[in-house]
Amino acid sequence: MKRLLAQACFLLFFPTVVVFSEQPTLKSAEVVPAIASRGDTVKIVVEFTGNPKDLKAVSFVVREYQEDYPKVFLRPVEKDSANVWAAIGPIPYDAPLETYHLDIQAVDSTGQEIVTKGFENQPTGRTGTMQLQIKER
Repeated sequence: MKRLLAQACFLLFFPTVVVFSEQPTLKSAEVVPAIASRGDTVKIVVEFTGNPKDLKAVSFVVREYQEDYPKVFLRPVEKDSANVWAAIGPIPYDAPLETYHLDIQAVDSTGQEIVTKGFENQPTGRTGTMQLQIKER
């Protein structure tokens, strides 16, 4: 009887544990403005499902210059309990005029990288990517 009761409790509570332990997923990612000039300030905004406490770190790397440009870490935005992370910064004055891929890497609270379907084989940031085009004024 005790065994049957224990199994029933496990079956009742197991779905709840699975729902609450689900890893966050990428909801959206954008660069504002997506087309900028040298010296302009741009904002990177990345949104995930779930709670901000479910993520340990969110960063991006410039795919084309990953050895020359350091990894940039985003900070959580305090906004209506949404799981939004952002970074604001200027375009370097010596940046070449071209289109860049900003590859996102997110790590959940357990230290596991969040991998989005379609990005499994991406060498830099398997969570997602954004594009930024730098043009002459």
